[in-house]
Amino acid sequence: MKRLGEGESYKYLGSPIGLRAGDQLGDLLAKLRKDLDSVRSSELAPWQKIDALHTFLLPRLHFPLRVTATTKKSLARTDTMVYGAVKEWLYLPQRASREIIHLPSHLGGGGYTPLPVLKDCLVVTQAFRMLTCKDPFVRKTAWYSLQEAVHQRLGKIGAPPEKRVLCGYLSGDAEITAGSTAGATASLWSRARRATRDLQRLCGLRWEWSVFRHDISLRLSNPTPHSETLIIPSTSRHRACGLIRRAIGEAYRRRLVAKKDQGKAMEAVTNSWDSSHFLSTGRFTRFCDWRFIHRARLNVLPLNGARRGVLNASRKCRRCRTEDETLPHVLNHCPSHSAAWKRRHDEILSLLRDALPPKWKARLDQKVEGDHSRLRPDLVVTEVPGGTVHIIDVTVPFENRLEALHAARAAKMAKYDDLAARLRCRLQFKQEVHLGALVVGSLGSWDKENERILSRLRIHRGRVATLRKKMVSAAVKWSRDIYCEHVSGQRQYDCDVATTTDID
Repeated sequence: MKRLGEGESYKYLGSPIGLRAGDQLGDLLAKLRKDLDSVRSSELAPWQKIDALHTFLLPRLHFPLRVTATTKKSLARTDTMVYGAVKEWLYLPQRASREIIHLPSHLGGGGYTPLPVLKDCLVVTQAFRMLTCKDPFVRKTAWYSLQEAVHQRLGKIGAPPEKRVLCGYLSGDAEITAGSTAGATASLWSRARRATRDLQRLCGLRWEWSVFRHDISLRLSNPTPHSETLIIPSTSRHRACGLIRRAIGEAYRRRLVAKKDQGKAMEAVTNSWDSSHFLSTGRFTRFCDWRFIHRARLNVLPLNGARRGVLNASRKCRRCRTEDETLPHVLNHCPSHSAAWKRRHDEILSLLRDALPPKWKARLDQKVEGDHSRLRPDLVVTEVPGGTVHIIDVTVPFENRLEALHAARAAKMAKYDDLAARLRCRLQFKQEVHLGALVVGSLGSWDKENERILSRLRIHRGRVATLRKKMVSAAVKWSRDIYCEHVSGQRQYDCDVATTTDID
């Protein structure tokens, strides 16, 4: 161990420790900013730059932020620079919501946790690991140190505070520390207390002591879309950081979804991880699709009906001149793009047909044999010989909240319900008849209800994951081509390719 002189510091496991530790952390941040500039100027694909940021650059700060007493102000410059880089790689304009940058990549965001928030998460994790360490000596020393810090903060003499009081101190309860500042000194526990109070605004973080389990734990509020509370016990200490960051990501998701304009499509997009599969690998996605999709999902594309701060300007569609030129109108309602809607629908249908077992009989866009109605389902599949009959229709609605996908599915089911009932009667219930609708949003939202259809069709498990990704990317590709044709007036696809089904 090096003997330090007055005002000196040193690095321990890569983290600066000593009186001038902040200066050394500043050097680390400067090196990170320099490397970030190199990544920004490189010829990597946008998703590769985001991956390089999360794999090689940001992990350098994890341990120093855990154990070094640094201020959030010192992180501001680096945080602003990283935020701007991720926004640039997602091709987002200035008015795009900040939450999309901080949203996890599997939910369609940049996956960047702000450095001040990351610092709070790591400090809380460090304190929790110290108090739950498997080494009894380290654990007892940590508890003793926490008791001393609380004693100094409370300014009391006597028996050590109870574990419940210690957890209340770490949670920032005002009644425990009100009016008592004598003798207080900065420590890991004071940093953990400040970090907990800041994280409470995002994920409701609190420290708790269980008398029955004789154990300390962390409580998180709304950690997932479908749960209200999550308790992290000492046995899950190694997962604490990941679970807290997941709860933080969920907090940003809820903030974004709550926005009336930019959160409408994102509510449907964040419902399934497959909707944003290309964020990490770029598979089945063109560069032009990448430049389009993030702005489209936030509804910040330049259209007449989506202008901000422009007075006395026409909002009418530049093609049909009948409705306001909004993104739903362009991608799903403007009659000038009916041919492209048909091709978007047909490509998704063809992907489903090609994934069927080879010996099954499939009929595309044809009347059901023996039925008097004029209905023509997109796909009628028969498991030969004499097997189950599947009636499936594909639809590509616009993601006006998650309810839009559910409404599109319900409309298709209602449309073909009588047809399925007549077919069951004609077959005298000797063969099962399944009715289903495959729903893929025009901005690539994958409806989880589609899994039932893929399961019933007995598509090989190894092909299902790829099939989802291809369908999502196909919807994004055609929506981008429709938008670009609408704005530029130039056809984006080959008109000579024949199609087989009607417009959905």
